[in-house]
Amino acid sequence: DEILNFADEKEINNIVEEVIDDNYRFRTVIKEIVSSPSFFKEEQSWFNKIVGR
Repeated sequence: DEILNFADEKEINNIVEEVIDDNYRFRTVIKEIVSSPSFFKEEQSWFNKIVGR
């Protein structure tokens, strides 16, 4: 089970850019991760395993 893979690289780079643009604020890290498409994948993700979806 991989949480991230090569296909997520573009999305990760976008998150990094947003965090840099907002002076490395931790709240921006969280906001960008939670609002990213990978966080909402239909497959059984780590989040779904925790909350039982």
